Amino acid sequence: MNLTISSKLTRYLFLKIWPEFYEPVKSGVKPFDLRLNDRNYKPGDVVQFEEYCPKMKCYTDRRFMKKVTYVLENWPGLEENFCILGLRDIDRGGGV
Repeated sequence: MNLTISSKLTRYLFLKIWPEFYEPVKSGVKPFDLRLNDRNYKPGDVVQFEEYCPKMKCYTDRRFMKKVTYVLENWPGLEENFCILGLRDIDRGGGV
């Protein structure tokens, strides 16, 4: 019996997204997101964005998923501990 275990595990992260950014990120018009890098983001991470209304201080029922393709950090003009995530849609063929 052969058993193969991948050494690369996909991380799934759950993040808030404000209403004004929900549609632009979901549609791909805004294929990036500025984030505090408090989770050590890596290419290959899968993010579930959950719409959060800061005025009402609650989540809505809207959510979507994206895959992290690039992480820009330690760049002039980018505040310390912040990063910009490059994002793309998840492959609908079953892969992520």
